[in-house]
Amino acid sequence: MIEASPSFCRSKSSLVGLVGFLVVVLALNGCEAVKEKEGAAEPSKSKRLVLHPDSAIEKTKEISSRALDITGVKGKVSPVGPIVRTDGKRKGNYYVHHAWSVVGGSPAAVKEGMERLRIKLPEEDWSIEKYGRANSKARQLQLEAFHEGQKYLMQVEALIRSERGADSGESEKSGKDLLAFTVMSPTYKSPEGVSPHGE
Repeated sequence: MIEASPSFCRSKSSLVGLVGFLVVVLALNGCEAVKEKEGAAEPSKSKRLVLHPDSAIEKTKEISSRALDITGVKGKVSPVGPIVRTDGKRKGNYYVHHAWSVVGGSPAAVKEGMERLRIKLPEEDWSIEKYGRANSKARQLQLEAFHEGQKYLMQVEALIRSERGADSGESEKSGKDLLAFTVMSPTYKSPEGVSPHGE
């Protein structure tokens, strides 16, 4: 048992008053602090960044292009461009989704490309949220990164199909090694009178 100090015992009545005062102050300030934290984590819908969909698409292309440059992998890049997807809950809200890949690099080049992303992305203000093997039969290497400033998410998988062997169940056509990317923007709001789909 811990005994109270003499000073505590002497000032018990004044302490009760002080505690009551502090509870009121903390309650008032604490609520504000919680509101601020919630606002930082999820900005209110009125505070969403207003950005023209064409600008958001170009921004997403730039991020994808920079990621490819970092990997150093030379190969055929899939032609699929960024897609605008709307947020069904709020009219005018949208985000950009870009799923693409680079095919044709050697297994060593693909692995090296992933390692370069792991090392170089943090130098460009990305935080690596995940880096490791998938919990699957293929055990492919996965990377997930988040850019706090721009609120973009990037997911990358290294698919080394040529090393899986004949018992993998894959057809010969799908035996190419590649890096598969998914780049996603935060939710933006279209300018007044502009449809996210350009209508």
